[in-house]
Amino acid sequence: ASRIIKQNYGMSLKQLIVHFLTQTADSLLCNSNLSIKEISAELDFSDYESFIKFYKYNKGCTPSQYRRQYVNIHMNKK
Repeated sequence: ASRIIKQNYGMSLKQLIVHFLTQTADSLLCNSNLSIKEISAELDFSDYESFIKFYKYNKGCTPSQYRRQYVNIHMNKK
């Protein structure tokens, strides 16, 4: 099964899950007014601190920092 995933998506199952979670988190951070705690619950993290650590490790910034950057970049274009 892992070979098929690698052939179809060009990444391991773990990488695919991380990609899906970070993409979903990015979308929720940018397109909703949900709190970080609510987003972490939506993504089935056991607690929001775990989500923040996961996000920072994979994206290089905290969810709050990402949200602020998005707002500053995209909302000022209007």
